[in-house]
Amino acid sequence: MIDHLRTTGSLHLDAVERAFLAVPRHLFIPHVPLEQAYEDAAVPIKTDADGHAISSSSQPSIMALMLEQLRLTPGSRVLEIGTGSGYNAALCRQLVGGEGSVTSVDIDPDVSAAARRHLAAAGVDGVEVICADGAEGWPGSAPYDAVIVTASSDDIPPAWTAQLAPAARLVLPLRLRGPIQFSVAFIGHIDHLESEAVHWCTFMPIRGELQRPNGAAPRTSSRRWLVEEPHRTETTMPAAGLGSFESWLALTDGRYLSVLLGPGRGLAFGIADEDGAALLEAEDDLVRVGLYGVAERLAADLIAAYRRWRRQRPSPDQLHIDAFPSTAHRVGAGGGSVFRRRHVTFLVRWPA
Repeated sequence: MIDHLRTTGSLHLDAVERAFLAVPRHLFIPHVPLEQAYEDAAVPIKTDADGHAISSSSQPSIMALMLEQLRLTPGSRVLEIGTGSGYNAALCRQLVGGEGSVTSVDIDPDVSAAARRHLAAAGVDGVEVICADGAEGWPGSAPYDAVIVTASSDDIPPAWTAQLAPAARLVLPLRLRGPIQFSVAFIGHIDHLESEAVHWCTFMPIRGELQRPNGAAPRTSSRRWLVEEPHRTETTMPAAGLGSFESWLALTDGRYLSVLLGPGRGLAFGIADEDGAALLEAEDDLVRVGLYGVAERLAADLIAAYRRWRRQRPSPDQLHIDAFPSTAHRVGAGGGSVFRRRHVTFLVRWPA
């Protein structure tokens, strides 16, 4: 597993490698075969009544990337939001050593109890597992040198920033628009948070106070012009790299739309207004631009945006995200995309 993480570029730091070597993952997911425990894949650990996973042991490659973003050192005080199997908390414990501390909060009592059993089975002590809503953090052990969130959120509640020590780090899977997620390492400043490192990621949505209906999943549109097949196909283009284009489009064009077209028709994204939409729909190794309603101008804009993206090829490590209190004024006056949430306002800049 560690060789794979090194080869794929997910693991770079020797300290993080030593933590993975020291903590046996199979003891934290005992319900799966040994071979599966060391695959680079997420493993569900609890499902809802419909059989959908609501908690999991994260994919080791994204765990490695986030732990490197967190930059833990011996003696660090860590708060984890989302205990899951307890494996990530055990890795954090290895990184902070005997002088550090790890506090992990999970909203699910069954998951919390199982994590305590797994930590005990692995001989990991010094991890405090709390069953509570992670939106409130855990003030009893604050301040923290690092906070890591293991479920995706589109907001940052005041408790997380209030419980950070000066210049501390907050690492979380951030949803800004549509299904796209980024693991963002924020550094705390006096009046805002500023991103230092950004990676692609995919996490289950957070539960509790910060939960949003249906997470950030694409929705089935009720707009009547999306009920029928597209009335015209403008062009086709390669499907390779389409996820990267979607993330760029979502963060740079306010007309972005991600939508489920209905039974048997699949997922599409593009740009839309009240009169129509131009959407990219997969067709084997190609995608087509389908026009719905009055969409000729939208189709031209979408194709031009795709060509601009192809020329620029922006990557997540060029992305800069600031998080200001929701009361801050004139955010974005100097350029960038603004995303307003209940607790914070995000300013996103993706350089041309």
